Amino acid sequence: MPGMPPLKPLDEWQSMVEETCRGEAYRLFCDLCEGAVSRQRTRTVQLHGKTCRAEIYNTLVGFEISIVKTKVLHTVFVPDLATARYLKIFTEIGLPKVEIPYHIVRLAELVPDLEKAYRSLWVIIHFFSDQIIGTKAKKYYMEKVFACLRKDLTERMVGLGILPAPAPAEETAPEN
Repeated sequence: MPGMPPLKPLDEWQSMVEETCRGEAYRLFCDLCEGAVSRQRTRTVQLHGKTCRAEIYNTLVGFEISIVKTKVLHTVFVPDLATARYLKIFTEIGLPKVEIPYHIVRLAELVPDLEKAYRSLWVIIHFFSDQIIGTKAKKYYMEKVFACLRKDLTERMVGLGILPAPAPAEETAPEN
């Protein structure tokens, strides 16, 4: 394809992950997520905790977010579309739980900006993944970027005092 950079082998994926995680779209998305829950009352919603596709369905009692890999793995029911769109983003990232602001008007104002930032991040991720040779390498690159994103978002929420700090790993003495 004219204008496309040459494809890169698997050994260069790590620098591409670092470049993606330092990029403007990545920082903007993290800042919007942090701003969404800072200085507001929030509630916690448990999600699937794995990177996957999410689909929103309108039901008689509200909205349903179906988490799909090859089949429906998990379903979350929410009363309004703004909350469903908000949760869809974090479900696709693979967060195990997310904080949702109680104030629905503020959430409805935030969701379009959050979706725009998420789409910008996706464009960057797909641009870099198109430069990698091999399906497994592309998948590995995307998993590493999302792992970095989950780690950064979790650290920001712990820093704000919204999520509890993770328990330190216990050290076991070697057996003689």
